[in-house]
Amino acid sequence: MLAAAVSGVAVWKYPAPQRADLVLWTFDQTDARIYRGELSGVLGSVTPSLAEQFERRFGLRVRVSLIGQMGENIRLASAFMSEAGAQTPDLCEIEIHSIGQFLRPPIGDVGLLPLNDFLEKSGWDRRIVSSRFAPWSKIDPLTGERIIFGVPADVHPVTITYRKDLFDEAGVDLEGGKTWGDFQDRCLAFQAYWGAHGRPDRRAIALSTGGPDEIVEMLLQRHVNLIDGNGKLHFTDEKLLETAIFYAQLLAGPRAIGADVSSGVGWTEDLARGNVCAVCTPDWKADYIREFSPELAGKVRMMALPRFEDGDAPTSTSGGTMIGICRDCPHPEEAWKLLEFLYLSPEANAARIAAGDDVLPAVPEYWSEPVYHRRDSFFCDAGGGQDVGGLYVQLAGEIPERYVTPYTFQAELVLAAVVHRAQDYIASHGGTEGLRPVCARWLAEAQEEMQRRIDFGKFEP
Repeated sequence: MLAAAVSGVAVWKYPAPQRADLVLWTFDQTDARIYRGELSGVLGSVTPSLAEQFERRFGLRVRVSLIGQMGENIRLASAFMSEAGAQTPDLCEIEIHSIGQFLRPPIGDVGLLPLNDFLEKSGWDRRIVSSRFAPWSKIDPLTGERIIFGVPADVHPVTITYRKDLFDEAGVDLEGGKTWGDFQDRCLAFQAYWGAHGRPDRRAIALSTGGPDEIVEMLLQRHVNLIDGNGKLHFTDEKLLETAIFYAQLLAGPRAIGADVSSGVGWTEDLARGNVCAVCTPDWKADYIREFSPELAGKVRMMALPRFEDGDAPTSTSGGTMIGICRDCPHPEEAWKLLEFLYLSPEANAARIAAGDDVLPAVPEYWSEPVYHRRDSFFCDAGGGQDVGGLYVQLAGEIPERYVTPYTFQAELVLAAVVHRAQDYIASHGGTEGLRPVCARWLAEAQEEMQRRIDFGKFEP
């Protein structure tokens, strides 16, 4: 008891640690390492961390806190709602699946600071890929202006990576077809060959039977968002109906070419075993193949996405991260300087490259860096390795806009349920005959249900 009393007094009298001038919360371990860690250069040289470089240049102390994504979401939401400015960081990184909850309030009550003025004055609004502002913004219903709350870190174009060795053995040129219909026909020929050679279970491509990821990527190709920037639902759009039916018959019936894969990174093993022989690969996902299935070196190749029709994008987008300034930040000008330095500066891009991060940044002027254009022997090509980075760069300029609202991911799950019903219909009827009016009714019901949810959750009357 005496020891407790003495130590209690000591702790009480111990001065509280002084708060850094700028505090950043991040959920990403790689980002935290890049911001806080020293960077190794050529010939053994060492460059100070980005945080230290910033401190030396601007004379401001920086603290970078690594917080688990769920924990960060809870703490940010609590801080924004309680108006407890002392508990709020100056800046925060938010992942695309989490941003919707923070954009739910009216624009004046969003816990993040609008960045339009900062972007316009600095010129970054013209230097960053414009379509990547969409997930981190909200349309002002009074003025129609897009209010931007976050600066994107990435673009994440999507390709298809496939087992070229197995397609070549089957005599199928997968890249010869330019439309999704052509792609399906070639995959059916591929499966027919392997079915006749002892692998009737082999499927051409990994597609989720119950999740929304790949069909959402296809819809974005067609410039269809389930909920657009104005909050309008698009379940009853003709293109969405066509895409839903097409996707369902990729997974059920006589023209099925897709199958589920193992969870986590287990899909790389499915690809290595030839259970599935192609996967959709945003740039961050391609790295998993190298890391977890090194035995695929020289056996895989990458291609752009097929299109449904002229006007579609040859790519899509999947995933994303932003950095924003919290509305209660007492020094927003200084916070903007840190944001620029960590996300947009040449030093930031050099630091990411030095850390082995070859994901394309959202600033096209950095895409000319050699690291984004080197031939990679892991991916086969007649030239001694495919320039996969160059392919991503080529596609990045055509990234479609993706809007994220508080209800976007609910809508995607609702769509996935409709598509699953369509798969059951095809399986039980032996094809798609009669499916179109039925699926149209399901989508109309889904839109009505989502509209009720949106109306119930509105802050405004």
